[in-house]
Amino acid sequence: MTRKTVRVEIPAGKPDQIISLAETINRKHESLGETSPLTSINKMDVFASKLTQGKQLRDESKELKRTSEAKMEEAMVNLGLATGQTSATPDTMYNLLLQVRDLLLVTYRGNEEKLSEWGFKVVVGQAKA
Repeated sequence: MTRKTVRVEIPAGKPDQIISLAETINRKHESLGETSPLTSINKMDVFASKLTQGKQLRDESKELKRTSEAKMEEAMVNLGLATGQTSATPDTMYNLLLQVRDLLLVTYRGNEEKLSEWGFKVVVGQAKA
């Protein structure tokens, strides 16, 4: 004879699915009122509170992430590192840094190591003649 096995999963590691499951449970519990089998759990008020707080914090975090991503893209454009930009894109940090580097290379020709005083990483090597 075969034996019945049952596994009831909780979507651990999946916050949106956890919230959805908790909302379904909470609605069912509230709709049944005093006849709910969960009334014997003394922490259903904590359950509802954690659900509300968790959902609110999750929604806030998603909005902050959207805002953060928009700000990051704005920063990348400013720096000249956004998709489609090159060192030739005018008035970006990348473009301006190249202009500064090039001017300093002219200023310190023969003593290029001085650019390290300006924060540049200078690599000096020897080429075979």
